[in-house]
Amino acid sequence: AVFADFPKLVQELRKKPRWASGAAKAMGRWDEATCIADRDSHAPAVGSAVGDACRHLESIQCHEVPEECRSNLWDVADWVFGVYYVERGGKSPLEHCYFN
Repeated sequence: AVFADFPKLVQELRKKPRWASGAAKAMGRWDEATCIADRDSHAPAVGSAVGDACRHLESIQCHEVPEECRSNLWDVADWVFGVYYVERGGKSPLEHCYFN
């Protein structure tokens, strides 16, 4: 699904669509939305942030990224950042999930 603006994306994600299950489903926590990596970010920086987050995951390892989340760097980042954020008790990840 393609969304023209962020509020529409957030609205759709609150419906818990199958395509967006990612980290929340993997952790059994569909009650929380997960992070969405900024598609305009510098790809090598995103890759580096994914690596950093992977080294600090506690409940899941990065080789466990679901097949449907492995199609590109951004999908992997969404999943990894979502797991990382949920593990740390983050609230409102769609609004506050930021890795730098």
